[in-house]
Amino acid sequence: MTVERLLQSGDAAGALRAADELLAKLPSSPVGLLGRARALLNMGRDIEGELVLDRALKVAPGDPVANTIRANLDAMYGRDADAVERLRPHALAKTAQSNEALLVLLDILYHSGRRDEWRELFERPGPWRQDPRAALHEARRVAADDALAGVAALQTLLRGGGPLALRRQAGFEGVTLLDRAGEYRGAFDLAREVRAATDGDFDFERVLRPINEQLARAEKEGNWITPLAPKVEGVVIICALPRSGTTLLEQMLDRHPAISGIGEYAGLGAVCAGLRQHACWPRRPNDVPRESALALQRLYLAGAERNRRADARWTFDKNLRTWQSLPELAMVLPGAACISVERDPRDLATSLYLSHFQPGQQIWTTSPDSIRRTIELSQRVMPRLLEVLGIPHVSVLYEDLVEDPARDARRALALLGLEMDDAVLSPEQNTRAAMTQSVAQVRRPINRTSVGRWKNYAFAFDASWEAVVAEHERRRAHARGAT
Repeated sequence: MTVERLLQSGDAAGALRAADELLAKLPSSPVGLLGRARALLNMGRDIEGELVLDRALKVAPGDPVANTIRANLDAMYGRDADAVERLRPHALAKTAQSNEALLVLLDILYHSGRRDEWRELFERPGPWRQDPRAALHEARRVAADDALAGVAALQTLLRGGGPLALRRQAGFEGVTLLDRAGEYRGAFDLAREVRAATDGDFDFERVLRPINEQLARAEKEGNWITPLAPKVEGVVIICALPRSGTTLLEQMLDRHPAISGIGEYAGLGAVCAGLRQHACWPRRPNDVPRESALALQRLYLAGAERNRRADARWTFDKNLRTWQSLPELAMVLPGAACISVERDPRDLATSLYLSHFQPGQQIWTTSPDSIRRTIELSQRVMPRLLEVLGIPHVSVLYEDLVEDPARDARRALALLGLEMDDAVLSPEQNTRAAMTQSVAQVRRPINRTSVGRWKNYAFAFDASWEAVVAEHERRRAHARGAT
């Protein structure tokens, strides 16, 4: 079978082998390079795939498939202007790939807030309207004029027979509209319906087990990790649960001339996956071959460097897995600094439960109970492992950040050995896109509108939340007393 047929059949590993065979004969084959890049990306090996994709674009800069994939990646890293410029000629062309390019461009324009351009492009006729994704854009158009009519259209998509990811996206966009309209019970009930229809089953205890094992080992042995690679410089990584205020902090610090945000970078995931290839990990970490740790460090740094702004010395990595991957960080990226962020557990839970994550990602957000238990565990894991593993870090509490942003900005910059720059206090002026659900929040001056949001959903919080809230308040009181 050809590389394309293997990719279409879902056999990414087979496509990778076929692409490698082709490249062994023709090292600069555009088909081989693009096939290898797509196979790696489909296998979750994002950094390797992205680097190969860049080679493919050098060989065939006009390839519409390669440009569409590159644009998606650019948007993920906040370079929406680059993505739009790259995609527009392919979306407007009359080729076999123009429909896909147009649909991707519509999504990027919509999520990056470029709604006038989105509307103009949406009015274009063509065969792209037969794609199931076109119905989502039609529902968005309806919602722009009448929010509740848009909710009805989105609910129809959710309850229809379309692709699961599309149904899930539509359902959560309906949740957001109901929340904005003040229909809080309706938003909560719709979120529950979306999750029942699209979350799937999972073993929650299995999700928590490796993190609990890390904590138990730290309490028993202290620092059990010996770094197997040299210290890195210029790397700062967020350590937080999603929806904790990480996008605001990223948009703030990215305004500093010495810091470049690189979005939700997949580098640490690649490090974790690489370590899991060794049977000794995680029980016997010192048995991991040093050469493997060095290769994983090089892989992380190569991808981070590729996405770093040219004038910056630091990369700010906003990935969402650091809090559960601190041993891997200490092993492969010693010297990397961490900024931990925590938020009122009820505000955090409200945002998490009502938020859209891709199917299979952040599966612990499926119920308020699983969210509460995960927050409880993160409260114990983050401060303890950051301390035990000797990771340079500073802790930020979201409520304090929006109350006194200059104070926490100075603390974060001091961790990196940088002087304060007042530009960080105006994240709304950041031209770097925030391709997350926080985009509307960070396009306004720093404010407290998200503090206390949970009160709209007070019916969802019972006495089981008292302990986790009390711990957060204790930390806030300690932080205020330390200033």
